[in-house]
Amino acid sequence: MDLRRSSWLAVVLAMAVGLSSCTGGRAPSPDPSTSQGQSASSSPSAASDPARSTVDALVKGLSTGKLAGVPMLGDPGASAAAKDLATIMSGMDGLLPVVRPEPVSYREGGVATVELKQTYTVGGNAWVFTSQAELNQLGERWQVVWKPSIVHPDLNEISRLRHVRTLPGRAPIVGADGAALMEERDVFQIGIDKQNLDPTLWEASAKALAALLKIDAKAYTARVKGAGAKAFVPAITVRQSEIPAQATEISGVAVVRQKGVLAPTRSFARAILGTVGPATPEQIKNGKGQVWAGDLVGQSGLQRRYDEQLRGKAEHSVLMVTRTNATPAPDSTAEPQPDITLFHKDAVGGQPLQLTLDLEAQMKAEGVLAKVKPVATMVVVRPSDGAILAMATSPAAGENNFANYGRYAPGSTFKVATSLALVRKGWSAGTPVDCSSTITVHGRTFKNYNDFPASRVGTMSLQDALATSCNTAFIGSAPKLDRDDLSAAAASLGIGVDYDVGYPAFFGSVPETSDPVVKGANTIGQGEVEASPMAMAGLAASVSAGRTTIPWLVEGTKPEPKAAPLTANEAAQLRQMMTAVVTSGSGAGLKGVMTGAKTGTAEFGGGAKPKTHAWMVAWTDDVAIAAMVHEGESGSKTALPLIKEFLS
Repeated sequence: MDLRRSSWLAVVLAMAVGLSSCTGGRAPSPDPSTSQGQSASSSPSAASDPARSTVDALVKGLSTGKLAGVPMLGDPGASAAAKDLATIMSGMDGLLPVVRPEPVSYREGGVATVELKQTYTVGGNAWVFTSQAELNQLGERWQVVWKPSIVHPDLNEISRLRHVRTLPGRAPIVGADGAALMEERDVFQIGIDKQNLDPTLWEASAKALAALLKIDAKAYTARVKGAGAKAFVPAITVRQSEIPAQATEISGVAVVRQKGVLAPTRSFARAILGTVGPATPEQIKNGKGQVWAGDLVGQSGLQRRYDEQLRGKAEHSVLMVTRTNATPAPDSTAEPQPDITLFHKDAVGGQPLQLTLDLEAQMKAEGVLAKVKPVATMVVVRPSDGAILAMATSPAAGENNFANYGRYAPGSTFKVATSLALVRKGWSAGTPVDCSSTITVHGRTFKNYNDFPASRVGTMSLQDALATSCNTAFIGSAPKLDRDDLSAAAASLGIGVDYDVGYPAFFGSVPETSDPVVKGANTIGQGEVEASPMAMAGLAASVSAGRTTIPWLVEGTKPEPKAAPLTANEAAQLRQMMTAVVTSGSGAGLKGVMTGAKTGTAEFGGGAKPKTHAWMVAWTDDVAIAAMVHEGESGSKTALPLIKEFLS
């Protein structure tokens, strides 16, 4: 063996050992971007970062709130640390951090420290801070030296964290002149307070209260019996005026005041405004941290669509507070102290939703429809700007707002649009038309409505055809119209064009067609033509205003018409013809009340004797109204009286 070569190798090895000792025992640092959940294959080896597995376990424990499995110094270190962490986090409402460790810093003597960057998402806001954990090496294993300051650097053994969340009041929905249509009001829960009632009376009191409130006695009694011995079991939530006087005569009954979001009456514009109630699991999940269990959120209608605007954002604070009955260790310098705010985010108040509804008009329309048994609707529009003043449905409609998104054949009220299409073809109110008893189009026979006066059959003006609602005259005019003339005329009156008005709305459908039978039926508002009562109120408002008027409800969503505008001549012709409906036609019942009008009766369903929708649209310079009864006799006999009563 070459001794010189052997000596050279020894020098090289000695230099390598010396260079290694110059590092002061500090192991190579892991990649700072390494985070919880990194796979073992991408982690540094145990030899290069010996405390890494302990740090990963600590990170997981802080992120989940469970320290089981984290190597802790002392006996019983792990169980004591887990108990301490549970105490510290007991007031945090389940909030947990995302923890990212910095590279471990190693020192002589088997000691190391690691910086922990912690991020809490509190109400959608980031609370970020850095704490430090100390590690000790025992044999081949690294263990955490547990201290409350690992959770937050300001914590000690007699302090803990508390999260405080305060909701702002829900903003109101307001109508014309700032009148509150739906706002926070006092509500009252009526129920059985078991704590103040002898157990032998629980069942009898529950049954008596259920009978008084007319709720399911069997179900409520089961709830009362199944609740805790000190529970208050609510039966129903009512307004103060709805609390039965006899309720307090039942043993154990209590009335609890709460806050609810209510309209002036239980039924007021319910289909439009919607309801507010406790958040569902789905709403909590989709709430992006803004919606918590127990929060009141919009469940339907405008309350749901504009929920985020109305509820605002909660105030959030994280406080460091003294633990209850805290006793510092003998060698501790910790002392009780006032609550200290570690994080705070101000509340953002909800913003009111401004509607065009007039409180008095809406209540009056609902009062008129309250007496109607079938589904019925009424929409009142201001012609000058299209603002919806009232949009009501009868009790039979439930929470379905058929007034603004119902799809109905408009019947003869649509003849106003057909008249406009004919005027655009060069006709006028005085153009003669043939009003025959029947008319056959490609094998399909059409007739006039059952009560059409036989004395009026024959030649008459277009104005008289509209006033008397002669079907055959309009069907006979269909060949004069191109396939898109009806849809274009309807669009100029706000029918058949979609508009985004901030709430569910159906403005109608007028398909183009070359089919002579369908085109003929379309001219009298049957066939393939559909419209909502809201859209037909817009038609009446357009004639009144002399320009396309689109009904709208939500402030900031007033639409701009998309169709060709009405000319002065077109508007004048339509006003003249609709005025004749009142002065000498089927709308004579509104004489002295409305300026112009149009009745409508639309057949639907099959059979030898189909059912009919009863329609009426009417206008003055100040107001336009559409009334529709889903199953009625005729426009003049069923819908007209509703408008007359509303205006009385």
